[in-house]
Amino acid sequence: MRLTVSIVTYRSDPVLFAGTLHSLSKAIDYAKSRLEALSCGLYIIENEHVEQCNLLQAERFLKESNADVFDEVMVKALGDNLGYGRGHNVALFDTHSDYHLVLNPDVSLEADSIYEGLKYMSDRDGVALVSPGAVDGAGTPLYLCKRFPRIFDLLLRGFGMPWLKRTFQLRLSKYEMHELSGVMGPVEGVDIVSGCCILISTQKFIDVGGFDKSFFLYFEDFDLSLRIGQVGKLVFLPSMKVVHYGGYAAKKGLRHIALFVDSALKFYCRYGWCWY
Repeated sequence: MRLTVSIVTYRSDPVLFAGTLHSLSKAIDYAKSRLEALSCGLYIIENEHVEQCNLLQAERFLKESNADVFDEVMVKALGDNLGYGRGHNVALFDTHSDYHLVLNPDVSLEADSIYEGLKYMSDRDGVALVSPGAVDGAGTPLYLCKRFPRIFDLLLRGFGMPWLKRTFQLRLSKYEMHELSGVMGPVEGVDIVSGCCILISTQKFIDVGGFDKSFFLYFEDFDLSLRIGQVGKLVFLPSMKVVHYGGYAAKKGLRHIALFVDSALKFYCRYGWCWY
């Protein structure tokens, strides 16, 4: 069995990125100790082509840490910032593997997370993608699986005042699939998943053409979910546990809000304008 992992960085927080690399190496080591003949290739794609701080950080990590768990490593700076999805596609279309892990540089993996994901996918036909159980840095549950988003839901979730969110709490809970909280076993038939950490059948990932390059940032994971759901099942796998330290676009400044809006327009033009 062969696994490949891609991490795309762009001026990523060095502390969180270091945590991602350390947790990934431990998770690969654990998986290799339990899955016979597992090999793993690591691809780190740096979208920052000037200072390349994350690339240099990755190179230091690979020299100084337990990097021998990776059978192949590629650390590459792109000539320009191509965006999140296109960065991952660089790795996807360069590799030959059974499964591919798309991973954010602000995600920490539990030691057995990759083993749990690979074991589940290898034991079942028809599964295209698994999404992990997740918490934030404070241990609060995160809901990476979602129903198809109405525009009102996105605006409420990303930009609504606390009192407004409380008013529509039941609606948001339905959109974010809060009913999955506390579920112990896998749940098949999820509509949409967050792209911060997804384990995918490489062949099915390639079959749908990878991430759509027209999405620079935001909604590329929603779009991929809907397309890959046509060729296989999307599954919520709570035994595959991660910590995600990311934040919403509204908390990252005007540029991220503009990118969010631009990608939202592309998404709804493609899949239909569902306002409420």
